[in-house]
Amino acid sequence: MHDKVLAMGLSLVRELRCLGNEELIQVYHCGQSELSPESTNMLLSSDNRMELVDVCSDLEQKGVLTSEMAGKFKSWWIKPLAMYHTDIRHVILMDVDDIIIKDPATLRELSGYKETGTTFFYDRVLGDCKEFLNDEDNKEKYLPRLLRTFNYAMFNITGGENPSDHVLNSFSYSGKSCHEMDSSLVLIDKKRTGQTVLDIMFWFITQERFRFRFSWGDKETFWLAYELAHAPYFFSPWGVSVVSSSSNKDMKKHPDSLCGSILQYMPDPSGDAEMLYVNGKALMDPYPQGVDYVPKAQWNNMFNTFPTHMTPRQPRREVNTTGHEKMYIECLTGMGATPLPDAFAGMLLRRRLHYLGIVTGVLGSLDHCETFQTVDACSDLASRKIINDEMAGKFKNWWIKPLAVYHTDVRHVMLMDVDDIIIKDPAILRELEEYNKTGTTFFYDRVHGICTEFVIGHDGDGKYLPKLFSSFPYDQFNMTKGENPSEHVLESFAYTGKTCHEMDSSLVLIDKKRAGQTVMDVMLWFITKERFRFAYPFGDKETFWLSFEIAHIPYSFSPWGVSVVSSSPNKDVEKHPDSLCGSILQYLPDTNDNPQMLYVNGKALLDPFPEGVDLITKTRSNNMFNTSDKMAGQFQSWWIKPLAMYHTDLRHVMLMDVDDIFMKSPATLRDLEGYRSTGTTFFYDRVVKNCRKFMSGMDGGMQYMDKLITTFDYKRFNISGEAKPSENALKSFAYNNGTCHEMDSSLVLIDKERVGQAAMDVMFWFITEERFRYQFSFGDKETFWLSMEIAHVPYFFSPWGYMPIDDNNPEMLYVNGKALVDPYPSGVDGVATARRQNLYNTFPTHMVPRQKRTPTKLSRQQFTIECMVGLGSTLLPESFAGALMRRRLHFLGVTTGVLGSLQHCETYEHDF
Repeated sequence: MHDKVLAMGLSLVRELRCLGNEELIQVYHCGQSELSPESTNMLLSSDNRMELVDVCSDLEQKGVLTSEMAGKFKSWWIKPLAMYHTDIRHVILMDVDDIIIKDPATLRELSGYKETGTTFFYDRVLGDCKEFLNDEDNKEKYLPRLLRTFNYAMFNITGGENPSDHVLNSFSYSGKSCHEMDSSLVLIDKKRTGQTVLDIMFWFITQERFRFRFSWGDKETFWLAYELAHAPYFFSPWGVSVVSSSSNKDMKKHPDSLCGSILQYMPDPSGDAEMLYVNGKALMDPYPQGVDYVPKAQWNNMFNTFPTHMTPRQPRREVNTTGHEKMYIECLTGMGATPLPDAFAGMLLRRRLHYLGIVTGVLGSLDHCETFQTVDACSDLASRKIINDEMAGKFKNWWIKPLAVYHTDVRHVMLMDVDDIIIKDPAILRELEEYNKTGTTFFYDRVHGICTEFVIGHDGDGKYLPKLFSSFPYDQFNMTKGENPSEHVLESFAYTGKTCHEMDSSLVLIDKKRAGQTVMDVMLWFITKERFRFAYPFGDKETFWLSFEIAHIPYSFSPWGVSVVSSSPNKDVEKHPDSLCGSILQYLPDTNDNPQMLYVNGKALLDPFPEGVDLITKTRSNNMFNTSDKMAGQFQSWWIKPLAMYHTDLRHVMLMDVDDIFMKSPATLRDLEGYRSTGTTFFYDRVVKNCRKFMSGMDGGMQYMDKLITTFDYKRFNISGEAKPSENALKSFAYNNGTCHEMDSSLVLIDKERVGQAAMDVMFWFITEERFRYQFSFGDKETFWLSMEIAHVPYFFSPWGYMPIDDNNPEMLYVNGKALVDPYPSGVDGVATARRQNLYNTFPTHMVPRQKRTPTKLSRQQFTIECMVGLGSTLLPESFAGALMRRRLHFLGVTTGVLGSLQHCETYEHDF
């Protein structure tokens, strides 16, 4: 490891720990200059089972290597040198860019390692390659000549040339490939190996590699040392695989031929295919070959945002390019594709979190081992043969809820509907008496007295509930009591025929350990068998309490019946104030004299169209915002922003761009003087001098702003007053031709009630008429302040791009930075031609100091228009790295489908 790969190396260490590996980790480097004091401190302070080994200095001091030779190992050749040097017996040698799915220590339990003390993996097959093992050495193929001419006697090896069956059948020996072994993961038991193998390995890396280039890097050194020593060794029975490359668009262009990073399967000849790891720098580093190489990089070697597929597991075979277009040599042409396991996306996100945390100095990220994943219970239970694939498809609805309770390994389960509106943390229910007694808390549903379905429906010759209790197969679940209904059920409204709904399942609390496996098994019976025989509940509702009742396990219901909230569209309070008709409300299930609201189960309180927009009557649909189809199509861009401002019925609007990265809540701006005095807060854009477009352009024979203000049809909008610019406009850079951009609209605050309808109508005019006549703005930017200016409404611009407070404490508010979040801010196709400042910004460290709006200074050096020339720099606040880290975690989580990441608000900051 060295400084430039520190983030990959340390994140690998953390990944191994997250996978449960607690073995000693030795970090090898060559010379003191490879790891700075800062890197050394970070490594040692992050893990208490780590050693840093300067192998070059050590072997030089011992006289094993000369100073000149030691300098030859500042590369991947340090790997076999580390193998030679370490005093660890069971060595697992790993590349820093390995992305591990399983702890590699588990490979020692497989037969290959047990029999030989080794585990090696194959590399890609390159058939047209005439280099390395397939090259000619003195007019003879290298590998056969090596086996024939090697100085066996020098290493006290008897038998001379005696190639193993493995080498004779190998692709490299038969000329089918110039690469045999991939050395990104190597396992060796040094005690079983013996010194001879290690001495030959040392010969390869200190002598032979300088005579003949037998290997692309160190790769072939390991197995060749065993072969020449006549020592047994084991290769995985499976050939190399790769992941799909999203930047190369593999799955779109050639879905049977993947071109991404190397993937290896578990080297087990039996059982199902199981992914082991990916050797994938391009999955972590936004510039895997360095930022300078971006314009020349192959598509498949660029950052791989989200691989979705992998080459299926198969024995090593030659690549058959017949019928395929010419592809990169890394592509496994025609070898097929199968989806990556669901767990991979979460594990990749965790590794990226660790990697980016180290790069940006947010080291608290290293404390986190979660993979942020949502749980696919159906696929998991189907893979474990608990349910079949057909049955799994029956749970894409509310029936997933009892299946989730059955599946989860969480002990204290709180099952909640997505439309619950929580007033108090439901975890406090665990402190109440009934949960402590029974390990459950259930709530009642509405009472439907005239209903004859579900739990009070007729099941053959009797009512459902009594028949269920008398005919249930108790023996099947090893229950000895048989029919024995509890007092609760005998007194329940459902059993006595007063309602067809007993339980509301929008909030369910269960202690699974106390409930026991029998309850869970009965629950599975209800949801996989009984519900298809008889519709006993409306949805999943009755499943929970009935499972406890059948299993003779105590359970507790809230002492309070269901409540509801008033419905405003139904005009409950106006029409019948003693009869409310809205969404379900539940009280805290406590018997004290102070009723406390717990939650509302209310989709109708959240979703404007709770049953879908198609179910709204035509009359109500006609009252929705409407515009022509042709015009509507003109707003599928940033122009939707002022349209959104016009349309929303919110009063205090904060309009934000999706690529804003916030340091403070923008709502705090409403408390500042600018917003309080005008109901607006706007921010300036960059000053672009010598620009004669947009605001500074000529419209007919006049400068645009002059013409706009003097010729605007104020009467049309009932705007009184003179047609003249405000003081704000007169002092603006745009009005004085100092820039063609005045306003940045990545954050806009407007109090719609204070600015009034005229300003909104003018805004609508700008975006539906004026912009098609004259391009007054680069995008929507100028629309907001110009609408206020034309409507003679006061407005406020921040004096700078920080918190708009005029004090001695500059406070950063936000960054509008797609390039800080998206690895391809201009799109993957635009990478080769993108300007450097528009590429992914891995770790910004400085910002322009706070200052009033200033023209950029002239410079002899050529700058792009985005640069603020001569305006200085100051360090970003320390908290920015953590805020950026959180945003990147969320972005990558959404990109890769790991939506559990959105539940995390921490910024992962601390100092070691």
